[in-house]
Amino acid sequence: MKSVLRALIAFSCLLAGSAWSADDLAARLTAVQDRQAIDQLVLGDYPRALDEQRLRDYAALFTSDGQLVLPGLATLKGPDAIYKFLSTPGVFDAAPAPGAPRRPPSPLPKPYEIPHITSSPSYKVTGTTASGGAYWTEVRMVDGKPQVIGSGHYVDELRKVNGQWKFAKRTILRDVPPPAPPAAPPAAAKP
Repeated sequence: MKSVLRALIAFSCLLAGSAWSADDLAARLTAVQDRQAIDQLVLGDYPRALDEQRLRDYAALFTSDGQLVLPGLATLKGPDAIYKFLSTPGVFDAAPAPGAPRRPPSPLPKPYEIPHITSSPSYKVTGTTASGGAYWTEVRMVDGKPQVIGSGHYVDELRKVNGQWKFAKRTILRDVPPPAPPAAPPAAAKP
């Protein structure tokens, strides 16, 4: 297939009078395809699997030796360990809205309540590896209005395995903690 693609590119170059070689164009096409696949992984597949709690799909986004690093909480190695951790009851129980009592843990799956918005991906691709990161924001409905409840960034190492980009290591860093619950009103002074 690659030889057919190279031949078509070379023929196109001849017709267009391009100074680029077929190899140059093939390398550029591969770079564009890699970038699109990385963006799909980081901006599409990862947050959707997380938010929809498709935990097997989420864990499969990591290489067989991939790590999910949650500073201060856990470093998980391999898809099985990642799946097991995320399947633990209570992991996906959202923090209650300010003033609301915390719900008891519920079994998975349940509808997602906190969509993760991923933005500003920036990755340097070197052959079959890439490094970089993106920003994330958590949003939740509070009193009928969307509210940012946390944000941070990812530090990633990616690897292309059998033609598919996966996380070799993802560190999730929280830059802005969830908002604190409202303070209790001051007690009335006694006479």
